[in-house]
Order: sequence, then structure tokens, then C-alpha cells
Amino acid sequence: MELALPQWPATLGAQVAQVSALVTLVLGLIFLATARPLAARWGFDERDGRTGAVGELRVAGGFMAGLGIAAYLFDQPFIYVILGSALGFAAFGRLLSMMSASDGPSGFINFLLFLLQAALSAAALTWLFDVWTAESSFAMPDDQAGMIVFTANVLTAAVGFVVLFAPWIAMMVSGLAAQEGKTRVLAAVRSTGGFLMGAGIVALLISNPLAELAMGTAYLFSLAGRIVAAVFDRGRPYFNGTAAIFQALLCAIYLGHVFGYF
Repeated sequence: MELALPQWPATLGAQVAQVSALVTLVLGLIFLATARPLAARWGFDERDGRTGAVGELRVAGGFMAGLGIAAYLFDQPFIYVILGSALGFAAFGRLLSMMSASDGPSGFINFLLFLLQAALSAAALTWLFDVWTAESSFAMPDDQAGMIVFTANVLTAAVGFVVLFAPWIAMMVSGLAAQEGKTRVLAAVRSTGGFLMGAGIVALLISNPLAELAMGTAYLFSLAGRIVAAVFDRGRPYFNGTAAIFQALLCAIYLGHVFGYF
């Protein structure tokens, strides 16, 4: 498997999957690069004393971009299935918010974003039945290195679960708040949690080196987003430092295992 720009596929299914990866990559980079104006426009605010909290959008964008670029560059069915599943869970999170009375009105744009995520998910999942066959089954790792990667997947899915089903708690911990009357931000938070949870769960079930490569790349880009946030958004040094260590550790676990360092 060479790291080079892939050729344009000949089949329709492979074409739409590749487009899904590219769109995810572009959207992630947009969030990473323009978090502050996007946060203000969408309705995010920062809690008192938590300056720089909007930098979390850069971190989320980095994870999206990392998974998108891994799917595009490595062009492997396993990675497309992880991407498609993450997008599917993200769409579910947005739909959950739209249907939740406690979240308040989500707005028409959230509905359009739900349709976009669902379409991108379906496109990336073109390879689903090439990856999940009748012989596929989940098995617990029987070695220490495998258990470490298994734990990393569980942690990823667990963090995503909390963000998806307890968005107010996630926002409070990160220092984010909603502008007055802008409850639609909850849909974005739930969607982000769904993306993370979906990627973690499928990486857990697939248990494949390509899955580890994709997750390691996603965490590498999310760590880059954290660094950009620390430089340009400033504030929250203890939170950013702790979160950066956590992301760097997970990135090292995934990439270290797939490249044979442990």
C-alpha cells in the first residue's frame, strides 16, 4: 500500500465513496481553520473564565479531516467503512437533537446538514459488505498490545457516547456555551459525539491494522487542531494540556501498534 494520491475509480460505488472522503476532509479543514467565526455565526459562546473554548471546533474538525484524509489517501474499504459509520452516527446525533424537546428548535440548516451527513455516510458505506462478510466476527484480543488498542477504541467510543447523549455536560467541561436562543448548537455537539462514537465502535469491531491507521491519523489531526487552538484561541492551559496528552497518547497507541513499535 503506497501513500500517493489515488486514481479516480472506475466504478460508481468507489467514486461516491471517494467523494465522501474528500468532502469530509474539506469540511474538517474548514472547521479547523475558521473555528472562531463559525462558532460565532452558529451560536457558540464561551463560558466566563473559559476563554478559547471555541478552539474545540478546531479539534473536532481535525478529527474529521484526519479520518477523511486517511480514507482518501489509503483508499481502503476498511477505512471507508469506519468513515461511513462515523458519519452515520453523526447524522443520528443530529436527528436525535432535532427530535428532542429538551434541545429546543434546531432550524432548517440542521435538517440540511443531517441530509448531507446521511448522504456522505451512505456513500462511504458502499464498501460495507466487502468488509463485513458472513465470516466476520468480533473477537477479544488475546495479547497485551491488542488489549491496549482495544482500550483506546473503548475510550474513543466512551467519550463520543458522553458527548452524544450528554451534550450540556460536554459543553460545560470544555467551556462552551450557547448564545441566547441558539439551542441549535446542541445538534452540532451531539453530531460531533456521534462521529467520535461511531468511529470508535467500528474500529473496535473491525480490529484491523487499517482501522488503527485511520484512527491514529484522525487523532494526529485532532492534536494538530488542539495545537492550533492553543496558539490562536489561547486560554484554558490546563484543560488544553490534559486533552493534548490524552489525544497524543491515543495517537501513539494506534500508530505505534500499526507500525510495530509495541
